[in-house]
Amino acid sequence: MLPGRKWDQIKSLANRHGVHRVPKSFVPIGVPVLNQIRFRCREANYSMPDLDKLIRGKGYFAKGNWRHGHIHHRDIGRAVRALFGDLKADWK
Repeated sequence: MLPGRKWDQIKSLANRHGVHRVPKSFVPIGVPVLNQIRFRCREANYSMPDLDKLIRGKGYFAKGNWRHGHIHHRDIGRAVRALFGDLKADWK
């Protein structure tokens, strides 16, 4: 309770004391490999912009470009390698 304080002042005080909001959990998006990448990032405490920097991407994960149906296989492959995973094909 900080009466008479502006929201920016409250945020500044919280940052100085190391108080942060709990990150939101990722909602499954319907593409299994992307779901696994996102959940693996959460386990490793990476954000989507962190993952883009790690793979030297151009914002594919941070901007959520998969939402428009664009699947960038190169970025997905780099992300899997960066997160120490393996890609496997399951033929039916």
